[in-house]
Parts: sequence; structure tokens; C-alpha cells
Amino acid sequence: MAKIDYEFDNEPLPPEPGAWGRRLRLIVIFIVIAAITAGLIYWLMPNEETMPSVNPPVPVENGQTPEIDTLTGDSSESGKPEDKTTAPPPVDENTATELPGDPVIPPGDGRGEGEGEDPGAKVDIVPDGGAAVTIPEENWTNPTREPEKGKPWIGDPKEDGPVKVENPQPVDLSSQLAEGRELLKNRKYEAALQAAEKALATPGLAENSPEWRQAAKLLTEANLALLRSGLRREKFAVDYTVKSGDNFSRLAAKFDTTIDAIKISSRMPLANNILPLGKRLVIYPGPWKIKVEKSARLLKLYNEFPAGGRLYAVFDIGIGRLGRTPSADFVISTKLKNPDWYTPEGRVIKYGDPENMLGDYFLKLAPTGTPDKPLLGYGIHGTRDDASVTKSQSNGCIRMHNADVETLYRIVPSRTPVEIVD
Repeated sequence: MAKIDYEFDNEPLPPEPGAWGRRLRLIVIFIVIAAITAGLIYWLMPNEETMPSVNPPVPVENGQTPEIDTLTGDSSESGKPEDKTTAPPPVDENTATELPGDPVIPPGDGRGEGEGEDPGAKVDIVPDGGAAVTIPEENWTNPTREPEKGKPWIGDPKEDGPVKVENPQPVDLSSQLAEGRELLKNRKYEAALQAAEKALATPGLAENSPEWRQAAKLLTEANLALLRSGLRREKFAVDYTVKSGDNFSRLAAKFDTTIDAIKISSRMPLANNILPLGKRLVIYPGPWKIKVEKSARLLKLYNEFPAGGRLYAVFDIGIGRLGRTPSADFVISTKLKNPDWYTPEGRVIKYGDPENMLGDYFLKLAPTGTPDKPLLGYGIHGTRDDASVTKSQSNGCIRMHNADVETLYRIVPSRTPVEIVD
């Protein structure tokens, strides 16, 4: 029998033809891809020459770090910066407290660190926003880069307040407004509302003039009183009888309103989530629209039901200093009650802490369209410093009195458009 040798040759195999060529091609492909990636990153990065050197694109609601371009949180939302912290879960609107009665400005409950003016400074604040706030002349000798109570920043105007608007000819609305307030006092809300609308339509009355503001204030109070009364204004409200399968969420979506607004106009407790079959509801449908006028320091709420936009309410506001509030189009993306403040440094300042400057409610704004720069972190919120309303002291967000922003929170649903203009 033949002997078979099963041993294998230990000599190395000859190199496969073309192996080094394939390796070289892979290396070249890797270098080309890396170069293209680096070029894209360089092209997409913002150009330092086009970036503002003083005004950051995103405000910081802490009054202490004007150079930082990251918003204080919910940016002013619950003060949380979106790129650093996950926003807390939405608050159930059904657990909210009662809507404020008349739109009375609550007394200030403290000042945020580094915000506001010295309590001893001579300041003339007019609720209607008709007068500018003047910082004492002696405080202008050394304007500061960092906020300091009673002192301006470099670049702040000496007179900070709404632009004054005069009527082209003298207008006297005193008798009409007095009649309207008497009707409001006697709970004749629709008649008071008609008196306010008639006053606003007076020939020669300039929008945002002191007389216009007084008539708009009466209009706001009459509309809110009518909303709370449970009465239906013809053409602007609907009667609805609850059917099988209805719930508050479905009705709010159907009529473009909020659960709280349905409960308020139907005189139901806000904590009550039971919707009895056959119950009659009074609903003031949307859609709604918000217009913020920075120069006038006003937020105007419009109701677009049944057609067109009618002025529904007007509120005083504060804006960002050094032009930090952008003029752009937004929508309300999130609504928060009792917001915490997530600072850019990573601190969490709970609601109620004197350092939390966001007030009681926060309406987060998301930009629409294609803005020419990032517009993240802006919002509409309350404040711990009522004196800052009608002034430019925030780092970009819209400030309101807590009672006013609560009213807005109750009425307007998410996705409501917000237009900010000069």
C-alpha cells in the first residue's frame, strides 16, 4: 500500500494579485470622504463676520450674563435651555386655578437678582403705558456691562418705555368710556363691549395713543367679563349640547380653543373633569392670533371667529434690552404652569425661588418659516418684577404681568400664531 504524506507545506502563499492596489484605493476614498465632510462642516458653520458682536441671537433671562447666547430656559420657558435639558411634561390644564377676575395688576413680590431698578429710584409707571420710565440722571455716569440695580447697561436708552403716539386731532372719549365703565359695573357686559368698540372706531383716533389705550383697556375688561359670565354673545359664541362620546379635549380641538376656556365660559369649576351628557355649554371658538408690538410695548389678542380678526384684548408687555427680542413669526409650542428655570450653567431654580424670574406661566415660542438666524428658546412669560413690564429689560423674551399671562394661558391653545413686529 502506498504511503501518503499528510503534512502541509509551511511556506507562505504568494500574495494575491492586486491586493495592494485595492488597499491604496480604499485609503484614497477615505481621504476624499474626510475632506468632503470637513468642507461641509466649514461651510455650515456660522461666519463670525456676520454674527452680531453685542446682541446674542438667543436671550438669557438671568439679567447677569449678557454675553451668553443660550436662552434661559424654557428659556424662558420654564427657564430651561432646550439644548441642555429635557423640558418637563406638560401641565394638565384641568388642574389650574381660577381665571383672575378683572385684569388687575398684582403687586410685585420681589425682584430678580440684577433686574429691575432700585426701589428708591424715581420712576413713574403708568398702567396704560402712556409714559416712559426715566432712570435718574446721576445713574448715567457709569453705565455697566453687567446688570446692577438702578443702573443702565451700556447701550440702554435713557428713556425706556412705549413710543408716544399722538392723535392727528384732539379726541375726547371721556363720556363714552365713562358710560362703558358704568355699564360694566352694572354687569351689562355686551353693552359695555359695544361702547368700547364704538370708542375705538372714533374718527381721528390713532392706534396706540393714550385715548386708544384707555378704550382698549375697557374692551379687554368687557370681553373677559363676558367670557366669565356664561352669557353668549350673538355671532361670536355657540351653544353646544354635550353628546355621547364628547370629552373636553375633543371639544377644545373641534372649536380651536382650550379646555379651561370652555369651562370658564360655561361656568364650570376648572378642577371638574366630568362632562355630563346633555349639558349645555357656551363656547367662544377660535382661531386666535397674537400680535406683539415692541415699540408700543403691547400684546394684542385677536379672535378670528367667525371670520376676520377682531381685537379681543390688549396687555402691556416688556421686551428684550438692546434689541434682543426678534421681529419674526412664531407659534406657541408648549404651555407651562409654575415653570422651573434651568440656567445656562446647569442650575435648576425651582418655581417660587426669588431667583426664578419667569413668573407663574410660560408660553414657549417656536419659529415658523425660514428665519435668517436661529430663533430658539424665546417665550412669553410672567415676571417677579412688575416694574419691568413696558420696559426693555429682558434678554429677549416677552414679559407680562402674571395675571395677564395667566389669562392668555387659559384662552389661547397651542399652535396659536404669534407675530412680533417692531
